[in-house]
Amino acid sequence: MRPYFVAVALVGLTACAGRMSPTSPAPLSEPRASWTIRAGDNGSEREVCSSGRDQACIISASSAQQTTSVIVSVHFYPAGEEQTNYRGAFLASFMGMKGQGHETKVDYSIKPGEQPRFISSIWTVTSIPGTYEFRMALLAEVTGHSDPHQFQELIPVRVVARSTGAAG
Repeated sequence: MRPYFVAVALVGLTACAGRMSPTSPAPLSEPRASWTIRAGDNGSEREVCSSGRDQACIISASSAQQTTSVIVSVHFYPAGEEQTNYRGAFLASFMGMKGQGHETKVDYSIKPGEQPRFISSIWTVTSIPGTYEFRMALLAEVTGHSDPHQFQELIPVRVVARSTGAAG
């Protein structure tokens, strides 16, 4: 059996990381957040679903013979000409070999004119097939504005038994 991954949270610049942030339908003057879920064999993860595409989130379960790694990323955008502060968390209940899930806290600021940034959590997919969820709950505050913007998303994620030769 392969060793367990340790849950890791990373902060990165979208353009430098070779990733594209999913588009956000909100106006450029408003806070915006998007997300992606990538899964596969360690080092060869591919996008399985995102806020920018309309498709079901289906991931192969880990097994004793083959671990499926997963990268959940939330992308942040500046709002207009003021600093935008994002706070909250996102939860991936399908992370962890026994399905215990993983929560990632968010406390991040982005300045006007900066490229979108992201925070990612990396871990293994549970070995227990079933329906799980990706939940995002964020509050975005823009300097000089009294009304914070709230992001609440609940995305179902289906974990399926790994078929022979499946990559994730």
